[in-house]
Amino acid sequence: MAVTETMIKNQCNMKLNNGTDSEGNVKTVNVSLGTMSDSGWDAAKAYACANAIENCLSKTIYQVQHVLTNSLEES
Repeated sequence: MAVTETMIKNQCNMKLNNGTDSEGNVKTVNVSLGTMSDSGWDAAKAYACANAIENCLSKTIYQVQHVLTNSLEES
């Protein structure tokens, strides 16, 4: 069986540090930088945008994520 994969969403998210739980694990909240251009995606530029935005946030960035959403269809 052959399957075709098609990208339908290219997104960048920031996980912000929201303190720790009783066991010392980091709690996070998600903030999306929105949907990015498929052809213009550049990890270094997305990371630089996240770092520039951090000064405007009340929490610090714990992690920056690149999230792809694909559809799968049998072909």
